[in-house]
Amino acid sequence: CLLFFLLGAFVTFYVHGFKDVGVAAYNGHSALDHARLHQFVPASIMPIGNVLSVAGALVALLLMTHEYRYNTIVYSLTASNRRSKILAAKIAAVAGFVLVYSLVATAILLGLTWAGAAAAGHSLPSQDLNLLVFFTKTVFYCEASAMAGLLFAALLRNQIAAVAALLLIPNTVEGLLSLLLKRSEERR
Repeated sequence: CLLFFLLGAFVTFYVHGFKDVGVAAYNGHSALDHARLHQFVPASIMPIGNVLSVAGALVALLLMTHEYRYNTIVYSLTASNRRSKILAAKIAAVAGFVLVYSLVATAILLGLTWAGAAAAGHSLPSQDLNLLVFFTKTVFYCEASAMAGLLFAALLRNQIAAVAALLLIPNTVEGLLSLLLKRSEERR
């Protein structure tokens, strides 16, 4: 998680905050560029959400597949009278961890976006940022990715296959669905 947090810090501080703000500030002559500059900090939701969601999904996946890999799942399953209790406990543990991780990391990374712009020597205009919506979207995306990671781990029961499926299937399905939906909208 620390590695993904540091990656998110690099992306939000240097790439988005330090480099992108210069492009946005120098191109800010038209009304559209001026409006984009007011949405500069809210636009950081994509890099923050993407980096943190992969971290949450991998933590969830490794929580489940680690027990299958070393065959310690048998002890957990025999200790309880219902397997659904074990799965519910894992879901609650992952949901709690990802909630705290995504809230804290989002707050820090959001601040790093402003710090990157300040380090570049640019002052941002007032931002149209609703913090409740921003945090809700980021936390929801991280939680959904974590549950997808837990689902892949529970279904595949193999660490390598689950990681490969987690990294390949959502992007492929999203790309195919976007092409399909785009074509159906063009027909209307």
